[in-house]
Amino acid sequence: MNLVLKLLDYLSGQTIFVTWEQIMISECRKYCLEAIEVAEKLLKLSENGQLSCDDPRSLVFFGIVLDSAHKIRQEAEKRLSHLDH
Repeated sequence: MNLVLKLLDYLSGQTIFVTWEQIMISECRKYCLEAIEVAEKLLKLSENGQLSCDDPRSLVFFGIVLDSAHKIRQEAEKRLSHLDH
């Protein structure tokens, strides 16, 4: 059984019907997009850290941050692709 919600679109005044699944996909998309934004911030952080630090341990740390950011972005993009199909 798929729950269908009856909503009123206040802009058009029309009644629209959406499934719970559609709402959940919309929420998932929102969080995937937010994860991509976080990954982009981590990429910039890593780049700035690598440029301004010369301590070998810090460089290793920022390399881990860089790798993690790439993985986060890649997985979020996969999820978005899956949600769109």
